Amino acid sequence: MSVSLCSRKTTTRTSKVAEAKARLVSNQSTYTAAKATYDRVVEAAKTPGAISNDALDQITAKKNSDYAQYQAAKAVYEEVKAMEQYLQLRAPFDGIVTIRNVDPGAYVGPAGKGSEQPLITLQEQRRLRLKVSIPEANLPFINAGQPVTFMVRSMPQKLYNGK
Repeated sequence: MSVSLCSRKTTTRTSKVAEAKARLVSNQSTYTAAKATYDRVVEAAKTPGAISNDALDQITAKKNSDYAQYQAAKAVYEEVKAMEQYLQLRAPFDGIVTIRNVDPGAYVGPAGKGSEQPLITLQEQRRLRLKVSIPEANLPFINAGQPVTFMVRSMPQKLYNGK
């Protein structure tokens, strides 16, 4: 599960991912076209005198340049995507944010001064733990895993079951 504290910066990050992807697709298309042209020129160069060595060198350099730009755009896109994932909070379970100690867009520094409180408190409310004080005299009558029925003050009309 990921928790998102959205802000205007979230849209900026999302637009950076979209921009990097668009640049990647554009450079990939340019490289694909340059490679197709290169392949056609190499095939034509098999006929003696059809293509000069200078033209073949230029088209090879263009293909290599476009490939390098495509690889660079791919690296930038992967970096922006990795940063996007780095900026997300992830929890090992699904739950509900019950306490939020930071505001969207707030600077969150390293542990230490000013970070005594957790960023958020996440609770899984499908399964709750009930702590009950039992007098020591009653312990012999209680077994682990024994079913128990209880109610809560806020909803006295409803009975709950547990172990």
